[in-house]
Amino acid sequence: MRLQVHTEPEQGPVRVIRCEGELDMESAPALERAGQRAALQGGVERLVLDVTGVTFADSSGLNCLIQLHQIVPIVLSGPLPSQLLRLLQVTGADAIFPRAGNVDAARAM
Repeated sequence: MRLQVHTEPEQGPVRVIRCEGELDMESAPALERAGQRAALQGGVERLVLDVTGVTFADSSGLNCLIQLHQIVPIVLSGPLPSQLLRLLQVTGADAIFPRAGNVDAARAM
């Protein structure tokens, strides 16, 4: 399933982006554009990425997450799909991204 990216309306210093589908070489640019647009709005301190609907992620998707994290801190909202969690663990990137059980918990961090 092609990645669907939905940015929630403005919510103060935290922006929420919901992702569903495959986060790979073809779809990562869409997430990166949405994340950059959200991050570059005035007063944004953190992005919450709801990744519960991500069905696949590869190194291009991981690179996208790291690139966005260099612009603004990212919290991954879960539960994280097992394949994405495994990718983060194998690469050591799980140490980079704080995680929360749901969007509300991620907003509150």
